[in-house]
Amino acid sequence: MDWCKLCYFSWGGRRGKKMHSDDDYALEAVPENARMAWYRVVIITLGIMGAMIFPQVSGEMALELGVGNAIAALVYATIFTGLLASVLAYFAGKYGLNSSLITRGCGYGHAGARVTAAFYAINFIALAAIEGSIMASAVHEYLYWLPLQAAMIILTVVNIGLNWYGIGLVERFQRFSLPIYLLLLIAAIVLALRIPPAEATSVPHSLAGRDILIGAGILNGIVGLQSLLTADYARFTRSPKLGRMIAIGFVPQIATFFIMGLVGIWFAVRFNQANPGVYFVLVLGAWGALYVVLSQFRINLINIYSGSLSLQGFFGYFVPQLNSRGLWVVITSMLALAAMLLGILEHVGSALTFLGSFMFAWVATLMADLIVLRPLMRNTGVPLR
Repeated sequence: MDWCKLCYFSWGGRRGKKMHSDDDYALEAVPENARMAWYRVVIITLGIMGAMIFPQVSGEMALELGVGNAIAALVYATIFTGLLASVLAYFAGKYGLNSSLITRGCGYGHAGARVTAAFYAINFIALAAIEGSIMASAVHEYLYWLPLQAAMIILTVVNIGLNWYGIGLVERFQRFSLPIYLLLLIAAIVLALRIPPAEATSVPHSLAGRDILIGAGILNGIVGLQSLLTADYARFTRSPKLGRMIAIGFVPQIATFFIMGLVGIWFAVRFNQANPGVYFVLVLGAWGALYVVLSQFRINLINIYSGSLSLQGFFGYFVPQLNSRGLWVVITSMLALAAMLLGILEHVGSALTFLGSFMFAWVATLMADLIVLRPLMRNTGVPLR
């Protein structure tokens, strides 16, 4: 059977019966009439640029490992993630499949795809919690009378509302909020130049292979996830030509790992503070709080969307009656809120390193199948799985 058809019916059971779907096609391939222009997909994926985890982690690496070592790790992550994401974007766009269904066709089978879908959701829940914690800390930094926990709850409820209508609302929100986000970022950099830097800290300056590897290990927690995340949006691309899919694969990585990583390093070293929720409010005041909230809504739309998509794919196979993405949006958001309240932000590096080892192995197996094993099988006449 053709690989695309096999994946298309993979969640419908052994008989190949297609299960009920919504407009986000969590359990089936995206049809041609539901696809959009490639540049609209790029705009959606640029929502990842709003993730404060990139300046947060980059700033922490700069303060602990040194600026040069942190930049070297960012260059590695940008190039490597771009390559992985481009490959997955190409196959996702060609067949209209999300990362879970691609996994199903790459030798994991029904059980393996369900397990990876569950683990995929765990990663997005963790990232949503980290980003939500940064967003809540920015609101609390400005509205000091509002308890931090209350800010977390309020912002979680708003995020559920923005995610309720799926990819359509996600695309519109990302498109209209992007100019505001960029203007506030530029304003923050300009105004920060007028504020005296904090007292000099003992930041390491020499390049060290060990420290570069530590930084790469931390970023690997995002490398695998970003590669797979790209597939979830690239599958909506109309006429997925190779050049367009490379753009979808690389543009978000340049914007996030490299540009926002450098921004995070600069702010962290200048103010001796790695938390963007603190230094953006310090520089911009109320506008800084607005900037952090806007940027975090942009990225958490993606985190909650992809996390709920994965949970729906996992549980939808076992309990078709629960095949409602709205339900999984709420559950994903509530799990992220619980992690926020338990203080996940205090363990960012450890969490990303741990999760990254699994994500990296998963993506590596997909790459081996898609670009090595599958061409060999085609050349020898062996039918696709």
